[in-house]
Amino acid sequence: MRTWLCVGGQRVEVVLPFLGRCHPDSGRCCQTCTPMSWDGFYSERFPSLGFRDISRVTEKDTRFRGWLARRVCGLLAVCSWRIPADTPGDLPARLCRSRRVQDAAAARGPARGDGWKEKILELLGDIQAPLSLLMLRICHWALLKLLSRLFLSVQLHRGQLETVLRAASTPRVPLVFLSTHKSQLDGPLLSFVLFSQGLGVPRVTVGAQGCSPRLRSLLRRLGGVFLPAGMEQQTRRDPEDALPGAVLAAYVEEVLRSRQPLLIFLEEPAVPLHLSASARRWLALVQGAVRAGAVPDVLLVPVGIGYDVVPGGSQPEAARGAQPLGIGACLWAALRALRRNLGCVRVDFAQPFSLQVGQWGRSLGMGAVGVSGDLLSPSLWEAAVDPVSSVMLRCAPTAPSSPFPGVRGQKPWQVRREAGGAAAAAQHPRHVVSRTQPQAARSLRGLPAALPHPSHPVFHRPGHLDAGNTGLGAPGSTKATSLEAPEEELVTNLGLHSLSDSVSCSAVMSVGITSALLLHKYREGVFLSRLMQDFAWLLEEILLRQRDVGFSGQLRALVQHSLILLRARLHLYHLSPLGDVLVVPEASARTWMELGHHSAAILPIFASEAVGACAIRALLAEVMPFLEPTSQASSIIFSQDELHCKTLELLQLLPPNVLGLRPCQPLGCWSEDIVDKLVLCGVLEPEEPEGEHWVCDTAPRAFSRRQAQPRMDFSDSDSEDEGPLRRCFKLGEPQGSPRLLLFLCRLLSPVLGTYAGAVAFLGQTRWPQPEAAYVEELLQFLAKEGSELPNRSLALSSLQTFKEMGVLEEVRGPPGPLLHLAQPFRSSTNRERLEAFIQQFIQP
Repeated sequence: MRTWLCVGGQRVEVVLPFLGRCHPDSGRCCQTCTPMSWDGFYSERFPSLGFRDISRVTEKDTRFRGWLARRVCGLLAVCSWRIPADTPGDLPARLCRSRRVQDAAAARGPARGDGWKEKILELLGDIQAPLSLLMLRICHWALLKLLSRLFLSVQLHRGQLETVLRAASTPRVPLVFLSTHKSQLDGPLLSFVLFSQGLGVPRVTVGAQGCSPRLRSLLRRLGGVFLPAGMEQQTRRDPEDALPGAVLAAYVEEVLRSRQPLLIFLEEPAVPLHLSASARRWLALVQGAVRAGAVPDVLLVPVGIGYDVVPGGSQPEAARGAQPLGIGACLWAALRALRRNLGCVRVDFAQPFSLQVGQWGRSLGMGAVGVSGDLLSPSLWEAAVDPVSSVMLRCAPTAPSSPFPGVRGQKPWQVRREAGGAAAAAQHPRHVVSRTQPQAARSLRGLPAALPHPSHPVFHRPGHLDAGNTGLGAPGSTKATSLEAPEEELVTNLGLHSLSDSVSCSAVMSVGITSALLLHKYREGVFLSRLMQDFAWLLEEILLRQRDVGFSGQLRALVQHSLILLRARLHLYHLSPLGDVLVVPEASARTWMELGHHSAAILPIFASEAVGACAIRALLAEVMPFLEPTSQASSIIFSQDELHCKTLELLQLLPPNVLGLRPCQPLGCWSEDIVDKLVLCGVLEPEEPEGEHWVCDTAPRAFSRRQAQPRMDFSDSDSEDEGPLRRCFKLGEPQGSPRLLLFLCRLLSPVLGTYAGAVAFLGQTRWPQPEAAYVEELLQFLAKEGSELPNRSLALSSLQTFKEMGVLEEVRGPPGPLLHLAQPFRSSTNRERLEAFIQQFIQP
């Protein structure tokens, strides 16, 4: 894998292979939710390996050759790109003939003449405009020139592209691309990618970002689609607002019927890892079109975008402002971006999966219509006729048995130490941390007794994606769509699941790895040689977790490239006697914010290990006061039940979308998987205490050697040897990964620090107040109290968690919904207990 070159006997260089030849198995669809799509449009080895820089157009991309063709090859290539489909010319007449639109118009009351038709045409003009082919090609030619100046390369994997092109050839089935949203450049970039690769001009949905009338008109001519004014507050019960929703639904049906690709952004640029209200609206419209039979099926394609430096991403959120975006502001932003090196960008496509045969389609009663026949190729959908797959399709996944023996009806947070347990543990060189389940205690350890039971629906993360589960979306989901509650939950679950798939298929860039090391490991400074060694270690850990990276080449060149892009926030000192370079980050809140923004892609990769590391940190904080001063942390032995309980506490606190986890797995599965991953990465080592019957094998218990040969005892004595077999672990030091436990703990420190600050803010504000005002005041409070600039995404996550836990209550009134502080948490003692509960997981 690596070649080591020694120069002068001191420095070490690592040459990485071309990573396009060993592409990880990433971007696979979920086998639990879409079992019949698992083998569709996917091959273990991509037919075409390697990458393509789509921003570098040569004469080979045209049908002309010669000196003049080389000079104008970009213009010739853009003029040769074809548009496979366009909006039908009789679209207004089709909308007027729609039964849904006619019923909505009739509900508004009788109109004089063609008054309601004029209203429909006005709403259609507000949503979209006919494509201008000339303007479309001119703008894409200018965008081609801009991308070649902004970025060193715009990489696209050839195998992923062939997979999407093969999916696009499915008869009568349109493609809907679901993408992450990191900057305002994402829309033009993905539109250029799809148009240049023969997938057509996509209809790009525009979210909550306000646009000036001129920019809005231009974007509509280039393929942008907008929600009609007031759609965010629309409800089904209001007949006056039913017509815009009916026109929009009919328009989406016609777009899908004409097989135009639709691009939906799942999040807002300023709030990553959160499903936006506009995304829920568009997903509900797509799902409604399939349910109404407008199209037999829809293929969803998650899209991930990876930037070395996100255009405009390092600016504070307050600097962006809420002013409408205009054409002049866009040109000025492009000119400012040209003055800075933005590095490379990588676009990744995950495996397409079917909406019709997925868990979401079955839950809405779509059935399996259109799976057979000429809809899908039998070679691509062999599972559709497989009896075993049919059984998997009909059976919803069930939650595994609880990992805590005898915990039914009990809180995993609760603990009851045995009499003399702490004193006995302090007398032995090896200390066993175990937890016995309580029988009748009701108060949580360190938390108010008023908190709900973990089996309460507010703690039930969406594990099965069925109508009975409570979907947990971003704050404000109650007014996102006009659907009923079960359908709204399914749409939210679909969006969160697609967002997780988009994040998991995004490639990690070299700047992200370097920023993560500087932020979470070397804030005081590090030598370049040591930074290179840790860069190689973190790169190997990422590849071992089946995540792809968007770079290749010599290690020293990669690290120097990332340091050049970060040079505005770093101080470099060349030490001639040592022949090394000292890299010191600038100690400022702006530096930590920028490094955190660049390294945001690292947390979803190590989220499971980070949760487990914080759980271990909390257990160590509990037992250390009872140990001797000379005791080592490696001498402490943790029981499996203790690790599961503490891990489950943290999982119940953090929403899955913050950690980048799929919302289709129950918390018990995550807890077990986290402990297994900690053993695999070397943080935990199996251990068997003396005088105890413990199973230290990391394999599943069903295959344990000790269980395979049980001891047959027919005596009447009640010995302790007949108790349940359990595993225990001790801390280990992974080879080649120094201070891994500390690094994993610090990955979650910004998240948990925001949660702890949000608890302290509860007693500093006035109640009640609107949700928007609460978020803005919370951000101001965190900016004053903390050393780092606050993150709006984390602030919204804390608000979501507090509403689910019952800390905050939402009461609807005439002026709108208002947030109230729940009665138990009006006491400063209970707020301090909640803050102490969160602080136990934070690594300073």
